[in-house]
Parts: sequence; C-alpha cells; structure tokens
Amino acid sequence: FVALSIVVIGALVPLGGLPVSAGPPGTYTNPLSPLDTPDSDVVRLGAAYYAFSTGDGFFNIPVMTTTDLSSWPQSLFSPDVSDALPCRTGSVAGNDCQISAWATRAPSNGAPWSPSMIQVGSKFYLFYAAWDPSVAHYCIGVGESADPTGPYVDSSAAPVVCQPTLGGSIDPDVYQDQSGSYYLAWKN
Repeated sequence: FVALSIVVIGALVPLGGLPVSAGPPGTYTNPLSPLDTPDSDVVRLGAAYYAFSTGDGFFNIPVMTTTDLSSWPQSLFSPDVSDALPCRTGSVAGNDCQISAWATRAPSNGAPWSPSMIQVGSKFYLFYAAWDPSVAHYCIGVGESADPTGPYVDSSAAPVVCQPTLGGSIDPDVYQDQSGSYYLAWKN
C-alpha cells in the first residue's frame, strides 16, 4: 500500500513542477554560486560559513565564505574566494604544483580532492586527497593553519593514510563525536 501510494503521488506531482529553491520564498534561488564546487565541505565557525571543495584549474582547494548561506561568491575573483592549499613550489596552471613533501597535483591537472576541515583549539586542519607520485595513487594528507581560509601547510613527509595496494585512499571526512573523540573516515 505504501509503495503504491508513493507511485500514485509521484505520478500526480510532475518533476518539472518542483520548486527551484528549497528554502522559504524569496531567500535564494539555485544555483547558489556558479562556481564549480564538487565534494564540498561547509563548516560553520561563529557567524561565518566556509565552503571547501575539490580543486579546479585555478585553485588546489577553493574556499569561499558567506555569513548567510545564501549569498555565496559569484566569481573566482571575489575577495571571498581563495586557495586554501596553495602550491609550495610550481603553479596550478603549470601543472607542476608541489603541495607538500609527498603530494603533487596528479598528471593531467589532477587537483586535490574532497577536502574536510575541522577546528581543534585555535588551529584549523584541512584533510585532503592528493596524488603521491611515489606510489602513483591518491593518498590523504592534512594541512594546518591559524586561519580557517588558510593557507594550510602540510609539513609532513608522508601521507596520513595511503593504501596503494587497495587503489589509494580518497574522500577524507574528519569529525568530532559527542564524547570529544576525533575520527577520520575515508574510502579506498
């Protein structure tokens, strides 16, 4: 009966009739930003929201900020958009970007993936997946910053997690549970 009800209701509400915005009328319309922001991690700190996303041809880890979740930057050149994990040497455009002692952009413009940021005390930590040329796979690293927008610096000699025999390690997600313990989840 429940399945039949869902089918009937689905037939009565055409997909083309769904609203463009999902909030209260007049608050915002989708898309919230025209910028390419895959694998986003949105973090609230005080009155500000920070959205980190998989890199593109301009930034390793783009980060953009807003105070209301509806007025996100509309241009890469906005002062509210920056690279949270800049190249230590080389350049994003030159595809010779060294991110840390172990991490680079992958061959053919393979930017870092799936960032996840957390604050611990007065420090901010950004976990990310990046290319490790020594094992020819993506692995997970972490950068540290005194500011939520960065720049984050990964000063480690090796990745935090790397499973090359299982195809690498990607999509980190760091979080703190209710007891105060920190966890890192990922996939391979």
